[in-house]
Amino acid sequence: MILFIILLIYSYIYFYTYILLDLYLHKQINIFYPFIKMKMKKSLTILLFLFTCSIATFGQFDPSVNHSGIMEIHSSSVSNIENDMAGSIQTGITCVPNSFWAVYSGQIVSLTLNGNEVINNGNVMPSIGNSLAFCNNLDGGSFTPTFYTNKTSTRAAYYNGTGWTTCSPQPKTWIVNSGGNGNFLYFTAHDSVTYDPIGISRYDGTSYNIVYNLSDTSRAVTVADLVTDEAGNLWFFVGNRTSLASDTLNMLSPSGQLLKQYPFQYNTDNAYGCIMMNGVIYIGLGGANPDHPYTLIPVTIKDNTAIAGTPIPMPANSYADLASCTPGSPLTIKENPVYTQFSIYPNPANDYIRVLSTNPARSLSTLRVYNSLGIIVFRKDKLAANEIIDISGFPSGIYYIMIDESYLKIIKQ
Repeated sequence: MILFIILLIYSYIYFYTYILLDLYLHKQINIFYPFIKMKMKKSLTILLFLFTCSIATFGQFDPSVNHSGIMEIHSSSVSNIENDMAGSIQTGITCVPNSFWAVYSGQIVSLTLNGNEVINNGNVMPSIGNSLAFCNNLDGGSFTPTFYTNKTSTRAAYYNGTGWTTCSPQPKTWIVNSGGNGNFLYFTAHDSVTYDPIGISRYDGTSYNIVYNLSDTSRAVTVADLVTDEAGNLWFFVGNRTSLASDTLNMLSPSGQLLKQYPFQYNTDNAYGCIMMNGVIYIGLGGANPDHPYTLIPVTIKDNTAIAGTPIPMPANSYADLASCTPGSPLTIKENPVYTQFSIYPNPANDYIRVLSTNPARSLSTLRVYNSLGIIVFRKDKLAANEIIDISGFPSGIYYIMIDESYLKIIKQ
């Protein structure tokens, strides 16, 4: 319709301009009247045709359709795109330094360690299980990192951002206590009939695999929890099954190799959970512990021995489990490369690192590079004897190079 009006105005201007010009030049309109009449008839015919086309077009006009030939994005499409983008970059549970979580009375509670004081920050969300682990979403969900728990003794579940989703794989054993970090998640495994402890199972999002067996039935995991350091190694306390007193702190590689055992004599009766924060392990003791009820016991490594520090008061609540998000690694692991079968230089490095085997009789196989969150950022199979790895694209920070069960820390500048 707008096009018709513009053409109509243009035609009338053209028509009257033509007449006035003829009158001005010839001064006699009667001489040219037949010619002018013919021109006017022709112009009106054109105008009538344009008017008919405009009316037909306007009658079929749909304001929701783009008629301009230019790509148009409606507001609803923009909203959908924004939602899709939000889903693709969706972040998970926020990690706050010096903070950790506990399960209490069907809720996940946020706590902060401030010096020798534990501050209760309040409830975070409902919990559907008694165990709690913090790690990446291993089941492919976009809400990551997130919480995992044992929904039942035979099914794990993860928090999807709005509620809990049951993991599809079903373990062959009962799963109870959990611990995780980055791409690593572990559960203690128990016999589904006798409930006897079997060992420790690792969950990768598709299956459960026993990585550590408790072959001695008189032994058990004495602290009802597992902790994972920033390189994916698992730490757990063991001792006599009947007394529940701990005598050893074990360090296990992600594949199940027992890397180290530290002597640790401590009454861990009613030890409901443990966490690792900034390289220190903390054991949560409940009210039934005869020596230090309602406390958090810091454990550090010194001279190849695990040493318990001064108990830290905890809120007098019956917590079921603990989880943290900034584990770090115990000091001896950061500085002691005794288990390595390779060397790396330069370290610190900017653009590349060179990997050399320290055992000429042993070839290097799969190399993995983990960042400080335990996430694999690089992987290569069938290494050369003198392998060069390009790290120029890595953000600055601390990384762990792992080959088989050996590892070293490097610093990317």
